[in-house]
Amino acid sequence: MMRIKFHFQTKNQPALFSIYYHTEIKSWFENILSQENIDYKTFNFGKPFSNHFQKRLDRFEFHEFPIYWIFSIATDQKFDPSIFIGKQLIFEDKFSKCELWIDSVEWIPKPNLNNEVIFKTLTPVCATKSEKDKTLFLSPNYNNYEELLKTSLIDKYQKINGKLPENSDFHCEIKEMLSRTIMINLEAVEPGLKIRGFEFEMKLSGSKELIEFAWEAGLGEYTDFGLGMIDIKNSL
Repeated sequence: MMRIKFHFQTKNQPALFSIYYHTEIKSWFENILSQENIDYKTFNFGKPFSNHFQKRLDRFEFHEFPIYWIFSIATDQKFDPSIFIGKQLIFEDKFSKCELWIDSVEWIPKPNLNNEVIFKTLTPVCATKSEKDKTLFLSPNYNNYEELLKTSLIDKYQKINGKLPENSDFHCEIKEMLSRTIMINLEAVEPGLKIRGFEFEMKLSGSKELIEFAWEAGLGEYTDFGLGMIDIKNSL
C-alpha cells in the first residue's frame, strides 16, 4: 500500500466543481493507473482541500492553490510517483468547468501506529445492511456498527492479501461525531443511488496489522469511491 498527496494547479480562479465528484474521480484514477500499467488491487481517496476554499450549495470553490488530494493505492508494484505529474483532471457540467493538472506529488509515509490509536475520518464512513430487499445505511448509533466495520475490513484484507489476518482482534469506539448524515450522490453507478455516511473521531484498538490496514485501505463500504479514508487525529 502507498499513500500519496497530489498537488493540483489550475488556470481557473476561483476553481469551481461539484461536491459529488466521487464517480468521476474513481473513473479518472482508474484510467490513469491503466495508462501507466500499474497493477492495483484497490484504492481509496480523500476530499480535495487547500488553504482557502469553501462550499457553495453543491460546488467547491477554491481560491488558493495548490489544491491537495490524497490517494491510497494497494499494489505490489514499485513505481515512481512522479509519473503522475502533468496528468489532467477536468470537471465539467452545465454549471461550471474546471481544468486541473498535477503539478507535484508528495509521498506520505505510513505513521508509527500501535495497538490503540485515535483517528478521525477524512471522508464519511458508510456501513449498510440488507433488510427486506432494501439496503439500509446505518449510523454509528446502530448496535452492530462496530462489527459491520470489522467484517468489511477483514473481507477487504482477505480480498487484497489472499488470506485472513493472523490476528482478527479489532475494535472501533466512536469518540465524537463530527457531522450529521452526509448524503453522497452515486447515481452514475446506479439510478437513484444516494448513500449515507458519517464523519467522526474514533479509537481503533486490537491488531496492529488491521489498524494499519484501516489507515491504508479505509473503513466501511464504497472505499473505492472515496469513502472511509481516515488519519491520525491532529495530522493534516
